[in-house]
Amino acid sequence: MNLGNTCFANSICQVLFSVADLQPLFDQNDPISVTLNVLKSEIYASEQTSVCPDYLFALPQFARWPRNNQQDAHDFLLWLLQKLHAEHVLHGSCDVSREGIGHATSTTQEDERHSPVTDLINGQFTITYQCVQCSCESVKYDRFRCVNVYLDSRETVIEEADYITDKACEQCHALQTKCTTSMTQCPSVLFVLFVRFNGLVKNNKSMKIAAEVITKNNSRYKLMAIVNHNGRTLDTGHYTAVIRQNNTWYKCNDTDVVKTSLPSSSALAYILMYKKVP
Repeated sequence: MNLGNTCFANSICQVLFSVADLQPLFDQNDPISVTLNVLKSEIYASEQTSVCPDYLFALPQFARWPRNNQQDAHDFLLWLLQKLHAEHVLHGSCDVSREGIGHATSTTQEDERHSPVTDLINGQFTITYQCVQCSCESVKYDRFRCVNVYLDSRETVIEEADYITDKACEQCHALQTKCTTSMTQCPSVLFVLFVRFNGLVKNNKSMKIAAEVITKNNSRYKLMAIVNHNGRTLDTGHYTAVIRQNNTWYKCNDTDVVKTSLPSSSALAYILMYKKVP
């Protein structure tokens, strides 16, 4: 049920609830986890045509997301994942992560701990720079919870490209460097953002929707859900979700859920969710 421009939260919750692998995110005896678990149970068990999530927005933490204000679904997704991660860390059941520590440019003690969020959703790119002149190499590690895809990108889903840049070599200072990008830590659930907004202005370019993605290291992903944004600017428009259930696609538009089909391309697709498969 839309409580007044809360479609951004509706669509993100419908996407997160649609994949059983993400259930550990909500298995914690803390306010947001418990409330989301209750909401999920009501949605999937209720015989009603709609569920009112007013108790979710009644949580003090949700004061950050006042009703009747336009919000960014991507901002909400990242905020919610961080809050769920923090609840697991606060509960004391998370171990310190040793993988990749020291590579991120900004890492807090909280971010260094394992939780279902980090274990299921966090990934890492390894970016190797090799000088064309002297072959000197340098390596950068980039951790993520959501992969950004720019609309003028050479890649349609994941930027794992090899190309020449004008980055200066650290040894000989030549300005021709070969850049190789690979996803070396592949998450179980992969979120992809089509970067459509420049400030409030939206780019409605139609983008190819890949039903399956294979990374350089042969990790295979199957598309499970899409968050769509229908509108011309960030502060206008409406969010809906398209989710896969038992190989059938459904469009979730607040209280309306109808069968649909997966488009080959879309000017509305904003966030895509993939699941890693054997």
